Amino acid sequence: MEVIVITASWDVHLGFIKYHCRRLLRKGIPCEVTMINNNDAKELLIKYGVKNGIIRIPTVLVLSKNGVNVIDVYQLRSL
Repeated sequence: MEVIVITASWDVHLGFIKYHCRRLLRKGIPCEVTMINNNDAKELLIKYGVKNGIIRIPTVLVLSKNGVNVIDVYQLRSL
């Protein structure tokens, strides 16, 4: 499992995201926080982050052997 969080510097959840990403890293789960201006992040947002024509910030992607799941930012607590 790997977690990628796509966010922005103005995101009110940024501290929460960084805290839980560090926690996941300590558990041995790769976790990356990337900003929306990153080209790779834009590609991931277009592929997985659009729902009903809207892109949510932050977008949390959980990559596993079963594919990619988009989860709510608060679900980071349970990983």
